[in-house]
Amino acid sequence: MTAGLGVDDRSSQGSRRRESLAAEYLWTGSERLRAAAGLRIENVSDDGREVGFAPYFVVSGPNTQHTFLLQIEYQTQPAGDLLVIDLSLLF
Repeated sequence: MTAGLGVDDRSSQGSRRRESLAAEYLWTGSERLRAAAGLRIENVSDDGREVGFAPYFVVSGPNTQHTFLLQIEYQTQPAGDLLVIDLSLLF
């Protein structure tokens, strides 16, 4: 489980606070393939939105010199939803 707290300065509008809490399960049943699933809860003060929820799934492999990483994240808030799919190559 991880937690984060941050502050950003928006100059003319003052600062705002960002809070994040995440829980993640890492599957380690294979050396060549790694997978994780989790849920992140985020809140930004003074942004006019409700608390956001983001369940996600990550898989990577073959965990050699060149590794692919696929992340799928679904962000949901009352104001709207967003699906993020990210494919990366690590070398």
